Amino acid sequence: MIILKKIVNRLFSTSAAGLYMILFAAAIGVATFIENDFGTSAAQKVVFKTKWFELLLVLFGITLIVNIFRFRMIQQKKWAILTFHAAMVIILIGAGVTRYFGFEGMMHIREGSASDTFLSAETYLLFEARNGQETFRFDAPVLFASRGNNHFQETYQLGDKQISVEVTDFMPNPAEVMVDDPVTGVPILKIVIGGMSGREEYYLRYGETSTIKGTRFAFGEQPDPTAFSIQYANQELTFVAPEPYTQMVMATQTRDSIAPGAVYPLRLRSLYSNGTSGFVFGDFNPQARVEITSSSPKMLSSSMGGVLMTISSGSDRQTQYVYGQQGVEGRPRGFMVNGMQVAASYGAKRRQLPFSLQLHDFIMERYPGTNSASSYASEVTLLDPRTKLKRDQRIYMNHILDHDGYRFFQSSFDQDELGTYLSVNYDAPGTWLSYIGYFLLTLGMILTLFSPKSRFRKLGEHIRQIRQSRVMA
Repeated sequence: MIILKKIVNRLFSTSAAGLYMILFAAAIGVATFIENDFGTSAAQKVVFKTKWFELLLVLFGITLIVNIFRFRMIQQKKWAILTFHAAMVIILIGAGVTRYFGFEGMMHIREGSASDTFLSAETYLLFEARNGQETFRFDAPVLFASRGNNHFQETYQLGDKQISVEVTDFMPNPAEVMVDDPVTGVPILKIVIGGMSGREEYYLRYGETSTIKGTRFAFGEQPDPTAFSIQYANQELTFVAPEPYTQMVMATQTRDSIAPGAVYPLRLRSLYSNGTSGFVFGDFNPQARVEITSSSPKMLSSSMGGVLMTISSGSDRQTQYVYGQQGVEGRPRGFMVNGMQVAASYGAKRRQLPFSLQLHDFIMERYPGTNSASSYASEVTLLDPRTKLKRDQRIYMNHILDHDGYRFFQSSFDQDELGTYLSVNYDAPGTWLSYIGYFLLTLGMILTLFSPKSRFRKLGEHIRQIRQSRVMA
């Protein structure tokens, strides 16, 4: 009992509180460097969402409470110090409530439409499986990052069958690259097209037909009259266009007209355009294969991630990469194991709201004489069938819609200005606890200036006495 008391005294002493603060500051500093090099998800994975970091905050909070009673702050009426301690405890409790009970996401609405769902900011592994006539849907919240342990394993019972899901690897920013393969390689072309986020690269293998950004490409022996057809024979590339094109050699800026149906030599690093779309054949390898590799270890909010997933049932086992990103619904990849069809995806989960928002008009205001947005707003109607509530409201910067614990902020908009993106936050208890904590923190600072028992007033009194003794001397 005496040993236990000594341990408790050391864990929750004033010096321990100082140590916890130093460790907390050091952890935040390390997390800053991790976030800078590997992205926010890595900092959350390695520091902010770890059990040891939560334990550190819990120990610090308990130490504050213990010291309130140890130093008899209430009995001695040390209101300023007591308020500081209480404020920190409430802020820590608010952070815990936010961590475990709050969530956020993004809602997209087009003009004239209504929505009662939003996409979560957290990432999930989502599954849809069919066992005979039964359909099963299930999911699991995950946090994969460039650093930290990304292993995931879970078993699910689906009727009379059982499946096991295992993630063994996470690839940040997966990108296709063309590598030499003199043994089993095939001719591959790299097609470069300008997209919304800049340069986009695609690979076209010999024997494939693919539609890329609205343009149909065919690479094989026989030309396809409906596609931009490319042939490879006698170590030469030729093509036949389905419609008139222009060809511009990037190095010399010379232009040539391409007639439909005629055979022309294909030039690498030349721009081909039909007036509405353009593309460049960036590279060609007669014996190659396409591999998937990470282009960068840093995960941004818009970065794609790939999880190497293995799904097994009975003696069947299938492994493949499933790709997705934060805030976006994942594209399902199909698995077939033990007679069951399983669609697996990685990304945001669609959450249901108990009410809906209808967008009447998205309003964009610009600076005079420019196309730069000065402000934008969404005219919406809140429809809550539970209380038969119907309320019109404008959502714009610093003016949110608050209903039933949900808060909606104006976030972004569609490029055609006919749709809006609203940031969704659900954390009413945690928010109010944090507000109360910050209020008490401010009150504590004020009390420090006026409380006769505060350290600030004691120092002032000490200085006054020193001055008086000098005058008397």
